[in-house]
Amino acid sequence: MTRGTIRNKKQRLQIIDMSKLRYGNMTPTDLDAMIEYKNAGFVLIEVKFNSEFYTLKGQKLAHERMVDALWIAKKPAVLLFASHNTPLNSEVKLDTCTVKWFRYTGRWRKGNNATVKQMVDSFIEHLDKLIEARQSMN
Repeated sequence: MTRGTIRNKKQRLQIIDMSKLRYGNMTPTDLDAMIEYKNAGFVLIEVKFNSEFYTLKGQKLAHERMVDALWIAKKPAVLLFASHNTPLNSEVKLDTCTVKWFRYTGRWRKGNNATVKQMVDSFIEHLDKLIEARQSMN
């Protein structure tokens, strides 16, 4: 089996009902992908169909707070907001989705239509340099 692919596609179609986990006007949200890289940093990814930005205010706020909290904890992190226009009956290829916005060091910046793969590769390269710098200091 190839890493990163869905192991059981039938299970993936199961809907998880979160409606009973309501706290005031708050309910759970999800994140589409996350990479924890060598204990050096995190990449968080949210993908929507044909969207320029978050449509759910609560989800956006939760994701912002999470990525900002990682920075406060001294873990570099980036949050990518990406879009796709893949038909419903087809698999979304995350690597080719278009990054519309990304959150880095506490602020949103335009993605300039880079792909998720390009943005992740760039951030991983940055983390590798941080790892190398830490190792040379020891």
